[in-house]
Amino acid sequence: MQQSLPFENRSFDTVLCHLGLIHFTDRVKALEEMGRVLKPDGDIAVSVWSTPDRTRVIGIVSKCVATLWPAVVIPGAPTWFDFGPEGTLEKILLDTGFREIKTNRFDFPLEVKDGEDYWRTNLGVSGRLQMLLKNVPQDVAEQIEAQAKAEAEKYRTGGKISIPCEVAIAWAKK
Repeated sequence: MQQSLPFENRSFDTVLCHLGLIHFTDRVKALEEMGRVLKPDGDIAVSVWSTPDRTRVIGIVSKCVATLWPAVVIPGAPTWFDFGPEGTLEKILLDTGFREIKTNRFDFPLEVKDGEDYWRTNLGVSGRLQMLLKNVPQDVAEQIEAQAKAEAEKYRTGGKISIPCEVAIAWAKK
């Protein structure tokens, strides 16, 4: 993922980063670049996944992967949930020069008809999951899929599955 934006300094009034920050290896550099292209007093809005227990949509898959292929969990490596704990998103924004930081949390449950629909949705939005599944043994990938589908079914109410998906959103000024 490109971390050097191809824009002039102070080019934009507003920068939006929806669920993107979690995918950068160097999150500080990514935010510094976003700040670089913002005009003075410009606005930034950043959304990130919450914690695995409150963002079950991705938390289910994360737990299945960690359980069935623990070698993929590298201590200290960036994860989907690094900014989920209270105060962490605010801290990195403050540390990278932003001010007047406001945050809020919203739950946008994922509603699907069954475990298969849940699995396809995750594959469709997560390039990281797609890459991981290509790099583990086929039988492990199949076990991850089966376990994730079974876990998703635990959220069934009537004719649908509704899985919690909390997102933290921060707004700040340059």
